[in-house]
Amino acid sequence: MQKNIKDWIWLNSLKSLSFIKKVLLIEHFNDPKNIKVATINELKSIKGITRANIEEILDKNQKEYVENLFEDILKRKIEVININDDNYPKLLKNIYDPPILLYKKGDFFDTNKSIAVVGSRNHSNYGRIVTEKLVKELVKNDFTIISGMARGIDTTAHKTAIENGGKTIAVLGCGLDIVYPNENKNLMEEICQSGSIVSEYVLGTKPLPYNFPARNRIISGLSMGVLVVEAGSKSGSLITAELALNEGREVFSVPGNITSKYSLGTNQLIKDGAKMVIDVNDIIEEINNEFTIDKINYINNTILMNGKIDDSNLTNIEMKILSILSLEELHINEICKRINIPIDEISSTLLLLEIKNYVKSLPGMFYILS
Repeated sequence: MQKNIKDWIWLNSLKSLSFIKKVLLIEHFNDPKNIKVATINELKSIKGITRANIEEILDKNQKEYVENLFEDILKRKIEVININDDNYPKLLKNIYDPPILLYKKGDFFDTNKSIAVVGSRNHSNYGRIVTEKLVKELVKNDFTIISGMARGIDTTAHKTAIENGGKTIAVLGCGLDIVYPNENKNLMEEICQSGSIVSEYVLGTKPLPYNFPARNRIISGLSMGVLVVEAGSKSGSLITAELALNEGREVFSVPGNITSKYSLGTNQLIKDGAKMVIDVNDIIEEINNEFTIDKINYINNTILMNGKIDDSNLTNIEMKILSILSLEELHINEICKRINIPIDEISSTLLLLEIKNYVKSLPGMFYILS
């Protein structure tokens, strides 16, 4: 492990700091050890850092906790990957709010050719059969299967990948020392042999409900595209699909019976523009034709690095709009649909971005990066 890994574990364990704030601190100080020795005035100068954040950063009682945590990590043979590591997944690094730290157990972590497969916890027999069929074919085409190890479609996706000699990665909404759901204990061990289990949450973190929406951004962030097999109208899988859209990834959906509650969400996704999947070729063709790393990295690795965009002067809405625009133009209605913000607010924001020379308007209310 790296020499300063304890410093990374310390920063990641700070509960009062959001993901975004931790990223901001790293961008400013470059290394967590520099944060630990920063003065109060230096910390105050960081936009969004509150008094409660500063008090936790300066709390000396964290040292013993981190030491014990580090020993537990070594004992469990867990690898710790920070956002500055060379082996931190490139796809994940380029989402809006990447985790600064990943805890990983298992020997395989290649996400360069990966598809997330998600769906309902309570699924139909149709959903199970379709998941097995599509995952089997995806594995044959060397795709890594990424999911959340939840009951239902997630579990079926992981098991099918393993049974067919494929690789699979499970992203957990709890610490790696906790099995959730309990019946997946054996599956968890099998995944470690055929891939890896991953979490941004420190050991001992329980599977609390609000952890899972945040977990979903990692599932979509690690993937070239997200396949939703079955989903009700309020399924968490729809959150993963929305995140994928915002991150510039492909979204695929399996059509279902219009009278089935398990297909309300997937059918609506298709209605809203998701790629309908009848067989695996629908996924492979779309990935081959549409997906490039350059498209995903365009904002972060080109514009931001060249200094054309000063992200400190941009609002969250402006950054979201820039993150979904690529070298292809998008209609204002498509931008509204992906970000889920009223069109009048999108229109005014686009006008400001055009004035700032970040975007360019095209005939018919289409927009493209300048």
